[in-house]
Amino acid sequence: MGKIKKIHVISNTHWDREFRMSLQKTRILLVKMMDYLLDTLEGDPEYASFTMDAHTIMIEDYLEVRPENQKRIEALVKDRRLFLGPWYTLPDIPNIGAESVVRNLLYGHKVGDSFGHTMKVGYTPCSWGQTGQLPQIYALFDIPYILFYRGISLHECDTEFIWEAPDGTQALANRFSVFARYNYYYMVFRQITYGQGPENKEWKWGRYDELPFRVNDAHTTTFNYELLDPKPPYLKDKLLSAIEDMLKWEADSFASPIFLGMHGHDISWPHPQEPEVIRDANAKLKDMQLVHTDLEHYCSELDRTVDRKKLKLLKGERRCNLKDGMWTYLLPGTISARTYLKVMDAKCEMMISRMAEPLAVLATAMGAPYPERYFDIAWRHMMGNHTHDANAGCAPDHVSEDVMYRYRQSFEIADGIAEESLKDVAKCIDGRDVPKDGVMLGVFNSLAETRSDVIQADIDFASDCKAKSVVIRDSAGKVVPYQVLKVGGDGSFVDNYWNVPTIFETTRLTVKIPVKDIPALGYRTFTLEPSQKINRCTGTQVPAGNEMENAHVKVRINPNGSAD
Repeated sequence: MGKIKKIHVISNTHWDREFRMSLQKTRILLVKMMDYLLDTLEGDPEYASFTMDAHTIMIEDYLEVRPENQKRIEALVKDRRLFLGPWYTLPDIPNIGAESVVRNLLYGHKVGDSFGHTMKVGYTPCSWGQTGQLPQIYALFDIPYILFYRGISLHECDTEFIWEAPDGTQALANRFSVFARYNYYYMVFRQITYGQGPENKEWKWGRYDELPFRVNDAHTTTFNYELLDPKPPYLKDKLLSAIEDMLKWEADSFASPIFLGMHGHDISWPHPQEPEVIRDANAKLKDMQLVHTDLEHYCSELDRTVDRKKLKLLKGERRCNLKDGMWTYLLPGTISARTYLKVMDAKCEMMISRMAEPLAVLATAMGAPYPERYFDIAWRHMMGNHTHDANAGCAPDHVSEDVMYRYRQSFEIADGIAEESLKDVAKCIDGRDVPKDGVMLGVFNSLAETRSDVIQADIDFASDCKAKSVVIRDSAGKVVPYQVLKVGGDGSFVDNYWNVPTIFETTRLTVKIPVKDIPALGYRTFTLEPSQKINRCTGTQVPAGNEMENAHVKVRINPNGSAD
């Protein structure tokens, strides 16, 4: 304990956007907390700073209700008294795609920078494990320091360590301490207010002058009691012993003479007496100082005072479950909980980043406007689901229904962008070589590599053509083989800006076509000509009307239904 010379007290909150309650009900609490926080920071210049849980979406949620407070937030962020980011939402990293991790940090910086500053500390107060590339990704955002506690156990290293990514990028990291991101909150704050230690979480009726309230009807999804306007006492006589107890528990794990004291909890508010408590502590302590500060100042001083050469080097993914310490559980069941959410998340990321964005770029290269705002909406819907309790599937059913709704919005927007981009490209394709009654088929490759595949397509010819098959030619005029799966009559609506939807009667052929060497981020076109002759291409699996064949077996279907 004697080696600790300074305690950095970091006032903060960990704000679950939707967990026990829905987003909308949780936001009502957020607005009340933020109103109180802004008044506290503006009314007390000694209240140094407050850290907003490392994600910025909660500021957007707040300003949607309180848009008049945007300038107040900007002023506090620029003065380094309110800290936002670096994340947009705090993701459960093992449950989302790599592109989403990077976009999350991009959007976190976009929002944070719009208010004047983004916190340059890789703070992930909750993620059920940490991907090994995080030091490498953070470095691309000029973030040299990392703090997390889930995925690492106390037996692996001291509080401070060096974390190395697979590419060799290293970062100075901190796993917090025995009591993780709650150490000062549990060991000091609760002791000097309610006289309760970490093990005591019992509320006694009538102990304090408090008013407990609970809604009691058949429709509510909020079942907890809430104390209306609680006013915690200040037990000043317990302050010194509480700090000493905290250091007895935790000081030995620190390699540096500076100590990180995290004052915050889930859905917690700023404590208005923080400056008074710190003044009182400094008046009593000898050879030690408490400072009310922020994570950037702490990490900067840690970097100056710690000997990196003496720190443990850890490499790669951090997925160690609890062995020593407290609160470092991984909750690995979140990977398999509500798997339909994970499937939809993968589909959304694929549709946006592997389909809609490349096709939109292709269309833009041909003169179409880039649909930036649509993409912004799609990504925000998707990343709004990446808070660690949302797509992890550990929230109640009604919350998961909200998550699925946002995924649908994201997917539909991206799918719509892809369709519009194909239309923009189609308008630029030269169709002069298409024969009379023929159509053109475009095969697009939205990946960044050349691709060959077998595609399925529905080919519509006007019903007057009485098509029984099709002649397919590539751009060089070479006939392309295909296999017919189905032939039938059909009709489609034809949309027109200037007319009501009209009906196009068609013969529809569903075919499989082998396509080769579709260029990366490009396309090939094929001309399709109707034929009144039945055409079955050799080399396909249906060489005759009643036969199917591959390299190993040939089957003939007899008129009586038997097979040879």
